[in-house]
Amino acid sequence: MQVKLTVTGKTFTVACERGGEEELRRAAKTVEEAIGKVREKWRVADGERAAIMAALTLAHKPRGGAPQTEAKTMERISRRIDAALLRTVPRGRASEGVDQ
Repeated sequence: MQVKLTVTGKTFTVACERGGEEELRRAAKTVEEAIGKVREKWRVADGERAAIMAALTLAHKPRGGAPQTEAKTMERISRRIDAALLRTVPRGRASEGVDQ
């Protein structure tokens, strides 16, 4: 079965088992709320970055030891995203488009 979902103004068609439509809609609402919280709390304007941070926050489960605080988790996730983004910028092009 195919379900159309709208998250942050974008429409997605997602396949799910018959009878799982409401659960999928609830999941989409949870994701949209998480993206909103990331944007508000961490002042993230970039939609893709906010979505990635929200997804990682929702999926994150500490392994052993004391649970991390949300702030520590978000800081760690943000550093990892920044590092990954820096690796994807072609050498010598990082400053293109920046007013000097």
